[in-house]
Amino acid sequence: MSEEMVLKIQERSDFGTRSSKRMRKAGQVPAVLSHKSDNPIHISISDHDFQMILNKGGRIINLEGAGNAFIKDVQWDHLGDKILHVDFTKVAKDEKLTMDVAIVLKGIPAGVREEGGTLDQFVQTLKVECLPTSIPESIEVDVTGVKLNAPLHLGDVPAIPGVTFLQEKELVLATVTEHRAEEIVEDEVSGSAEPEVIAKEKKEDSEDKK
Repeated sequence: MSEEMVLKIQERSDFGTRSSKRMRKAGQVPAVLSHKSDNPIHISISDHDFQMILNKGGRIINLEGAGNAFIKDVQWDHLGDKILHVDFTKVAKDEKLTMDVAIVLKGIPAGVREEGGTLDQFVQTLKVECLPTSIPESIEVDVTGVKLNAPLHLGDVPAIPGVTFLQEKELVLATVTEHRAEEIVEDEVSGSAEPEVIAKEKKEDSEDKK
């Protein structure tokens, strides 16, 4: 489960692109803390401290002076190097959250080991509902028993205490398919057809010599 961590915040009243640029140069990141029953609060956070929390897999953060908040969205620059903005959602310990959690497939399927198949993963994240204290960092799924042409469904995933899967049990997560060699079809060209040239005959008027 994800670890709850503390992050210092500072309320801000300056908005706009110029203000955000100045903030980032000073090592701060603009952010918003919202809740369904309250007006959003504009804050700034330490870029370094927040990235440390992200690297540790933090999902729920204790925003100093504001309570627990869920990291709803992180906006990165086009290179994926710098954080531009963060959206937090204020949560209570007894309030369930809905979020997407990454799936991690573990092991080598029987269909790959024994029958030379190829594992194809169709779903990368699962939508779940749980309390803030029960948020999984990822959902690990053991695929060692998956055989050739036998799809792995969401219903095959063992239940996680405190976590509810919100998608249908029939959802196909992965399958092992037969590895087929590519068939190379060569077009045979028999002979070369030369374009037919139709020449127009020119009739020359001949003069009868007497």
